[in-house]
Amino acid sequence: MVSTSDYIIKELQRYKSYWQEILKRKIHLDFVNGEIIIQFTLKNGAVVIFNKNSMHSPEILDELTIEKKRRMWNKIRRIEYWLQLLPLRQREAIFWRIINHDFELCNSVECSGLKYKTLSYREIAQKMNLNEKTVWTYVQEGVEKLAEKVSYIDKPPQK
Repeated sequence: MVSTSDYIIKELQRYKSYWQEILKRKIHLDFVNGEIIIQFTLKNGAVVIFNKNSMHSPEILDELTIEKKRRMWNKIRRIEYWLQLLPLRQREAIFWRIINHDFELCNSVECSGLKYKTLSYREIAQKMNLNEKTVWTYVQEGVEKLAEKVSYIDKPPQK
């Protein structure tokens, strides 16, 4: 059986891909003033900061009636609810360590295809003006706190 913490981490890691599927484009995430910001580039090179609140308008919700998109939107809202259960610094550390990630090509013996890539604890510590141990503690305690508080709408998959 998958542990609650593992389930939460996997869902947090999917946050970016859920948005990319709904918006049908590559996006960049940032963390500003306690909120996750979504940006993307238009064909003309202009950078757009996406207003997540626009997703609540009836026109947008009607476009999400395709069941797959509706499920993804519900998962995004659940993840954002989880994040609001955490203090700002834990939320930010989890954003930089778990949510904001990319994949890079990996051609080594250990992996093939794409490899998960995120900021190191050292890089996050510099970004947040903290020491590495504090960042590590924020991430661990934040995931543990979510594991305690979160009740599943979806049961975690059984192994």
